[in-house]
Amino acid sequence: MAEYSVKLDVQDLLCTLCDTKMENLTILNDHLVKSHAKTVHRDIKDHILQFKLKKGDIYDCALCTCKYETFKMLKQHMNIHYSNYTCNKCESSFATKRSLNAHITTHQEGSFKCDYCDKIFPSKPKKHYHEKMKHLGARNIGNCPYCNVSFRSYYQRNQHLVKVHNSEAQYKCNVCNKAYILKSLLMYHIKKNHLMERNCQCTECGFRFFSKKALKAHMVKHTGERNFSCEVCHKSYARKYTLREHMRIHNNDRRFKCEVCAMSFVQKCSLKSHLLSNHGISMAASDITTS
Repeated sequence: MAEYSVKLDVQDLLCTLCDTKMENLTILNDHLVKSHAKTVHRDIKDHILQFKLKKGDIYDCALCTCKYETFKMLKQHMNIHYSNYTCNKCESSFATKRSLNAHITTHQEGSFKCDYCDKIFPSKPKKHYHEKMKHLGARNIGNCPYCNVSFRSYYQRNQHLVKVHNSEAQYKCNVCNKAYILKSLLMYHIKKNHLMERNCQCTECGFRFFSKKALKAHMVKHTGERNFSCEVCHKSYARKYTLREHMRIHNNDRRFKCEVCAMSFVQKCSLKSHLLSNHGISMAASDITTS
C-alpha cells in the first residue's frame, strides 16, 4: 500500500459544534471529548500533517512556538512532532516514509566504484564528492578570484576570502542572520539551533543531544571516566577541553581581563565573580570574551 499524507491548514480551525476557535487538531480532539462527549480513536494513525498557512513571510508551527521563514524548513521541523517512521541505524524519526527513505541513503555502505577511475568508496556521498572534485572540474572553482591562490577545499578557499579579502560569508541564515562560509555549516546551524534536532539520546537519563560527539561527552557523567591527566599536578579530568582550561593555571595564562580595573584572571568564572563582587556588574558567561 502506497504511503500518503494529508497536509491540513489549521490556521482558522473551528469546532463546528460550538464555533470555538482551536489552535490545532490535538486541542480540538481534547475539546470534542471533554466538552461534547465525543469518541476520538487516538490509536488510529490519521496521516494528517497540520500547518498554519497565513499571508506573510513567517511560517508558525501549529504544535509549538517555533517560527520559520521557509515552508521547507517548517516541514523538516515537523519530523520532531510526527515520529511516524524511525531510522533503524540512528533512531532519527520522520513524519513521512519519503523523508525516511531520503535519510536512509546517508547510511548506505558498501563498495561504490568511481565511474571515471578504479577507486572504490565506502559510501555514495564519498564517491560523488570524489567524482565532482577529481573528474568533473569542481576543483578549478577552488581558486581565489582575487589573487589566484589555489585551495584543496571550498572551506579553505572561502575562509581565505573572508580573512584576506574581507568578503562576507555567503551562506546566511534566514532566521537569525548568522553567516557561514559553507552551506553544510549553515545547514548544521539551522538543524541544531532552529529545527532543534536532538536525535541522540542518553540511555541512562534520557537527555537528547544534537550530535553523537555531544552525547559521548555527556556520557562521562555516568561512567565517571577521567582519561585526561595533568602532567604537572596529576589531576585528572573527564574532558580534554577541561584539561586545557586547567593548564592555563600552570601557564599563568590570564586572558580574561576586567575592563574596569584591569585585573586579569585565568578562568572566565573568576572574572564573572570579580565583576559582581567588586563592581556590581552581573554578566552571563557567554558575554565574557578574551581580550
